[in-house]
Amino acid sequence: MALLALRALLVSWQTADQIPPIGIIDFYGIRSLPEAQVRQALDFHEGDQLSSDQFGKKVKAAQRKLEALPGVKKARLSFICCAEGNKAILFVGIEEPGAPCQEFPPAPQGTVRLPADVVQARIFEKPMQEDGLEENDSQGYALFHDPEMRAVQLRFPALTEKHLTILRDVLRNSSDAADRA
Repeated sequence: MALLALRALLVSWQTADQIPPIGIIDFYGIRSLPEAQVRQALDFHEGDQLSSDQFGKKVKAAQRKLEALPGVKKARLSFICCAEGNKAILFVGIEEPGAPCQEFPPAPQGTVRLPADVVQARIFEKPMQEDGLEENDSQGYALFHDPEMRAVQLRFPALTEKHLTILRDVLRNSSDAADRA
């Protein structure tokens, strides 16, 4: 779903000079710095809307500014589309010196793969209109407003129930990163 959302965001950038306005700024990794200090260094605020030609420069400048703060080893900014009301979410990650880093185990080496009907259900490419990007999460999972995409998404709960054991096995043991994703 994240790749689909990113693809949809990129498509919308190609058709408009503006990216969606920032609806939420969420911070992670801050341990000792005051959030207000990090927020002040950002130069981004909820409600801001950037043109696509400003975007890359402003993100790089904000990362440099954050990394210049005392106690910041590394900063990362990630935009995700879209929250309620078709607004972007800005995630601001801060790594402080000496902070514990999450270490991931090595990738699994198993040969288990997704069942063919699951693979077939997840393969769909379709240009989307901006109004089709909005989603309803009231069922506990994303359902796009676009009828064709919604039809595909509605197949997943039944497929999950049918293949729950193998899906768990794929998540834990498959060497295929795309299947695990």
